[in-house]
Parts: sequence; structure tokens; C-alpha cells
Amino acid sequence: MAKKRHAHTAQAKLSRHAVSRLEKEARMRRIITIVSAVFLAAIAIAVGVGLYIDKIRPMHEVFLEVNGRQFSMGYYIDFLKNYAGRTSDTTQLRRIAQQLPSQIARDEVLRQAGQAEGIIVTNDEIEAELEDNNLPDNDIYRDSATAALYAEKVKQRFLESLPETMIQVKFEIMLVESREVANEVMTLVNSGTSMADLLDEYSANPQITPVQDWTPPELLANADVKNAVQTREPGSISVLLDEDVTKPVGYWLIEVIDKDDKGAILPRAILAGSLAEAQEARARLEAGDDWATIVEEYSQYTLADEEGVLDFLSEEDVVSNTFNEAAFSLELNTLSEPIKDTEVQTTGGYWVVKLLDREDRELAPDTANAMAQKAFNDWFAEQNEAAVVEQNLTPEQVNWAIEQATS
Repeated sequence: MAKKRHAHTAQAKLSRHAVSRLEKEARMRRIITIVSAVFLAAIAIAVGVGLYIDKIRPMHEVFLEVNGRQFSMGYYIDFLKNYAGRTSDTTQLRRIAQQLPSQIARDEVLRQAGQAEGIIVTNDEIEAELEDNNLPDNDIYRDSATAALYAEKVKQRFLESLPETMIQVKFEIMLVESREVANEVMTLVNSGTSMADLLDEYSANPQITPVQDWTPPELLANADVKNAVQTREPGSISVLLDEDVTKPVGYWLIEVIDKDDKGAILPRAILAGSLAEAQEARARLEAGDDWATIVEEYSQYTLADEEGVLDFLSEEDVVSNTFNEAAFSLELNTLSEPIKDTEVQTTGGYWVVKLLDREDRELAPDTANAMAQKAFNDWFAEQNEAAVVEQNLTPEQVNWAIEQATS
């Protein structure tokens, strides 16, 4: 029997040229794959770097440092978000954003100074403070709550250190606009008239209570008044110049030097701090002194030029109601008499002080709290002065932070 033969499939044999071409194509595919992978990786890196540059790195930039503790833009933005959620007024939010670094620095100075005093604020106290004020428990509010607790404990320490009794004074006081008025008031008080009865007619600031009941001299803001009530005999009267005090009264001298056909006026004006000054300035103008000299010596109005000239004013352009009423009723080139205006503020005046009594007395609760508050204010002023605070917040960073806080 004949053997069965197995069939063999013939395989095509590639030429050297074909093999070379296939190998080249394979290498090209590998190169394309590698290049594509590198390209995609580069895109991912670029996106990541861009995200880091645009979003992440700015958050870590330090905008404030207080005695070595650094505060990042992220902290600033988180703080700003707390306010952004409460207001849609962009002007108010911008004002808050500009003030916020000072608040953060103040709180940090308080925390550090309180710790240096040996005062302890516990975690339980912080959490209770947050809960009492319905505030979320996060780093921003914890820092604020901690600062508030340190302030409270420092003030309490000052309160507890006060003596039971202190030298206190009872006195009458009135702010008047000039030495001439002070002399009139002193004469009337010496004749037995109470300052309370003279308040409406003579006071340059009727909001100041004329009779001050038992007060430690340490609470008095004006050093000359403090010295007078500490050293003068009861019953004596002092008249004390105060060049820096602000009072809600001034006196205008107005002259209209031009008018247009629409009823607008071009005035020049002087705002004096007292009737006596206004009368003196007017007399010198009438005698021929030039306006520039008188404006420089007497006027406290800052929105006029060196000769006291304002811009053209229509009746809708209100300097003050008193000013407008007088100015629009004046004849052209006629200098007004002094015009009293209680809508403006001027500086300078005289204190008339009569010491009624001085004795060592027990501190009333309100007085003790005021003394403790003053001690705290003085202490914090010293801490704040000694603190090393570096702020590097730029207008561009403020704008960016507002965008991040409101987005």
C-alpha cells in the first residue's frame, strides 16, 4: 500500500528590501508613539504649571508678617470670603479688603502679647466663644475668637489690679470758640451762673456735658485740663487754649465775584474758626489787604484756591445750606458780614474749666471699667508700637483676592 503524502503550504519569502521597509515602518510607529506620549505629558505639565502659577502659588505668597508669623494670600482670601458672603456692595467689600490686613495684624499682636503676659486661652474657651456667637469653627474665626478672648482677659487683669479708691474730681467744663467768649463765660461763672445755663448761648459744642461728675483725672484726654483739675484749688476757673480741638461751628465771609446767565455764581470765601477771627479778617479785607494773605492766615476751608475762589456753583451745588443761602442772596462784589454755620467743622478753641471738688473716692463700676479700658488701650498701643509688622499687599493682589473671594 502506498504511503500517504503530507501536503506542505508554501511560504512566501520576503526580499531583503521588503524586510528593511517593514523594519523602518515599525521604528517609525515606535517613534510616533513615544513622541505622542512626550507631547501629551508636556501638555499635562504645562496645564499643571499654569494651574500652579495662576491658582496655587499665589495662595501661598506671604502678604503679611507679624513678629515672625507669616500670613498667606490664601488666609487673606478665606478671611475675605467671610465678609463677601454678607454684602453684595463691591465698594464696601473693597474697603474691607483694604482694612483687613490691619485687623489681622492687630489680632496677631493681641494673641502674641497676651501669651507673653502669661495669659492662657484654652481650646474649650475658643469653642465656647465660637458657639456663643454662632460662628463656624475654622482657622479664620478661631484666630479672631482667640484674639477677643486675650483682649477680654487682659482687660480683666487690669480691672482686678485697680485700687478700691482713687483721687477723683468733679468739675464744670465748656468749649468756646475764642478767648473773648471765654472771658465772658468766666465772668458769668464767677458771678454764680452755672455753665449749664450758659450752654446754648456760648458753647462751641453743646454735645459736651457741662457738669462732669466724679472722674479720675487719668481719664481726661486733654493734658492741660487734666493738669488744671489736679493742681488748682476747688472753686478756681481756668481758661485753656486747645489748637487741635474740633468744633461744629465756623464763620463764613463770602463775596460773589461773577455770575453767569444761568444763575450760577463764582464765589470766594473764608471760613474762620470764630466770630472774632471772622470780624478781624473782614476788617483787614475792607482796609485793602489782599485775599491771598487773609485766606492763608484765617481760612480753614480747603476746597478753594489760594485766594479763596471756589468753582462756579449752581444752586444744586451745596457747600452747606447756610453757605448757599447766603451766597445766592448776595449782590455781586459785595463782601458779606460774618455768617455763622453749624454744619461745618473748624479747629481751635478754648476750654473754660471750673473745679468744683477733688477727693479720694471709691470707684463706681462704670468708672472702674473705663479705667481698665484705658489701661488696656495704653498697653496695646505699646505692644503695637513694639511689634515688627511687614505688609506687602499690592493693589493687584487686593483685586485678585476680591475676585477669588466672590467667585
